[in-house]
Amino acid sequence: MKRQILIVVLLIWVMAVMACAGKMKGIDRYSGKRVYFSYEDEKFGSGEIQMTMPDGEHFVGGIVDEAAVNSSKEYPSVYEFPGNTEAFLQGDRGGKMRCKFRLSDTMLGFKGGGFGLCETDYGRVIDIYTR
Repeated sequence: MKRQILIVVLLIWVMAVMACAGKMKGIDRYSGKRVYFSYEDEKFGSGEIQMTMPDGEHFVGGIVDEAAVNSSKEYPSVYEFPGNTEAFLQGDRGGKMRCKFRLSDTMLGFKGGGFGLCETDYGRVIDIYTR
């Protein structure tokens, strides 16, 4: 009986710490084209985000600690967005992107649903829906 309980507890623990992956949909305000983000969401506030802009630039980055981030006025749309999670992405053509998400449950991460806003350093804004 003790062994069965131990196995169940271990399975629950493994499922709790496993990363989940998924996709988010976005719309580029400039072109009106759809943008798809993929994420690998890990527990405890870490994760990786990837996306490709309609012009082909591929961005990769991750969630950053809000206390360590200075959402400067370089990204005015993101600066004013009332999010609870931030990410910073680097483009393969030298571009940069700042994102802010309003997640429904920060413990569940992107899997729990929410919405967000991303802005490139050259002013393109993308509205994002995690579900």
